[in-house]
Amino acid sequence: VAGFETTVNFFGNMMLSLLEAPEIFTAMPHDRVALEAAVEELLRLHTPAHIVRRHAAEDIEVAGHSIPAGSDIAILLALCNRDPRVFSEADRFQFGRSPNPHLSFAFGRHYCVGATLARLELVAMLRAICSRLPALQLSPRSRAGWSGRLLGRGLSEVRVLR
Repeated sequence: VAGFETTVNFFGNMMLSLLEAPEIFTAMPHDRVALEAAVEELLRLHTPAHIVRRHAAEDIEVAGHSIPAGSDIAILLALCNRDPRVFSEADRFQFGRSPNPHLSFAFGRHYCVGATLARLELVAMLRAICSRLPALQLSPRSRAGWSGRLLGRGLSEVRVLR
């Protein structure tokens, strides 16, 4: 499911967030470098996999809390990506946020092997939507329908007008 479900969930969530903020959608750049930066910020705000599980290989201490070896740990990537100690105005979309050390694809040995492909797909999808459907908007009567996805929150339905 990883690599498919996460990309599908993220793309739908990204588009919904952009259509709910038409001032951001209409200002979306069309050049590749600026779109890549926009996708990074959208990845930070709409983390495809909200939670990852890890297993403590050794005793560790995190923020004053002891975690014994063998413990299962749940890491909420979506919360990490909104940490105000790392990101100024963490809940606000910022074109070209730099640095943008989000953890949407995890980190270290658990870094997502498909991250590069996902980024390419997302930039291509966003470029196509912005250039081919610049007047895209949410239907006035639209209410997002959400499905119970394994790895994160995903849309089952959203109605739009072209």
